[in-house]
Formats: sequence, C-alpha cells, structure tokens
Amino acid sequence: PAAPRAPEPRLPPKCARNVIFLIGDGFGPAYVTLARGVAGRPLAFDPHLVGSAATASQSSRVTDSGAAATALACGIHTGNNAIAVDTAGRPVRTILEAAEARGLATGLVVTCRLTHATPAAFASHAARRSDEDGIARQLLEHGIEVLLGGGEGNFRPRGATGGRSDGLDLARIAELRGVQVVRDRAG
Repeated sequence: PAAPRAPEPRLPPKCARNVIFLIGDGFGPAYVTLARGVAGRPLAFDPHLVGSAATASQSSRVTDSGAAATALACGIHTGNNAIAVDTAGRPVRTILEAAEARGLATGLVVTCRLTHATPAAFASHAARRSDEDGIARQLLEHGIEVLLGGGEGNFRPRGATGGRSDGLDLARIAELRGVQVVRDRAG
C-alpha cells in the first residue's frame, strides 16, 4: 500500500473576510513595551499586531484624537480638532466608507461617546470635533449596520435625555426607519 500523503498546506485567503480594527486611544508603543515588561512575557495581542501608523498632527506638536484618528481612518495627516478632513477642510474618504462602498457590513463599537473624535473620524467629516450634533446626524446617514456606544445626548433633543439644540430626535428617527435602538446593556 502507498504511504499516506501529508495534507496540503492551506493557502491564505486572497483577501480578508472580516476586519476588526481595535484602537486603544492614546495607547502607543511605549505603553505596549511597559505592559510587556510588567507582564514579563509577550502580550495576548502580540501575534495580531501587524504594524503601526504615524498619527502626528499638522497643527501642533501634541496630537489630539481628531488628528490621530483621521490619520488612522483616512491615511492622511491633518490638524488638531479636524475629523476626516484635510488641512483645507475638505472631506477625505475613510476606511469605513471604502468598506461600505464595497458592500461590506460596517460597525463602530466604542467605550466612549459615538460622537467622540476617535470613532467620528471613521464615519463622519467635520472641521471641528466639537460639532457632535452634526457628527451624530452623519453617523446615522451612513447606514452603518452596528453603532454601539455612549453619547445618547447628541442623538436626542433637549428635555428628552438629550442636548440637541435643533430639536431633532435622531434616535426616534432611526427607530422609524426600522433601526433597533437599545439604551441599556440588556438591550
């Protein structure tokens, strides 16, 4: 009888099926090195760490979350306070928008406000990161399948657990469009 053949090695897929982009806001290489030193061993995410990106601001030696997230989301450097716009204030396509254009499902899951600069730079465009009401509106207009995070106030009008000055209840508008809106951990 013939000797059993070794299984053929599996080739990697031609393109990724899913991408999960984790951002530890403010978590740079020095913190990773410190964590390894404290742990005394490699970290659980070390095998998945595939690179790094320069996130310097064009307007300051100290980079804020808007400029840093724009560098990660768009691949360009911009000034502090900017959200997915270039230094002239023109919108720049984000990686999330590119995924949507290819028909892929997208989502933002955060432990902060959805309208905070870091998640906002992936799915909205604003000259000022403080325009959180405008950012909230854009997040809903993009058709992102999953939005999980805090910041309900930017989606609700004043007096209805919100702070929007334009009176819009974006959460209610989303519900009327068939979006499932949850407001607590159980939901």
